[in-house]
Amino acid sequence: SDLEPLRAFRADLDDRQQKYNLTIAVSIDSVRETSRSGDQAELAADTVLSAVDAGTRLNRVQHWTITARNDGGWRVCSAHEAQ
Repeated sequence: SDLEPLRAFRADLDDRQQKYNLTIAVSIDSVRETSRSGDQAELAADTVLSAVDAGTRLNRVQHWTITARNDGGWRVCSAHEAQ
C-alpha cells in the first residue's frame, strides 16, 4: 500500500526501542503544503526523533513527503521519506 513506508518506519522504531531499551519520542517539527490540485495536496513534513542513551540526548530529523485528499476531511493517502 502507499502507506507501507510509514508502517515500516513505525515498526523500525518499535524494534529499536526493544533492541536498545530506549524510548524514542517522535514529534512533528513542521508541515508545509507544497502543492494542491482540487481536493488533493502534497505536503512536506519534518519529524524529529529524540532519545536518551547513556545520558546522551540523541536527535534526528527526517523529511517526509505526504499526499492527502480532502474527502469530508483531509486523509493521508501516501507517505514516504524524502530523499
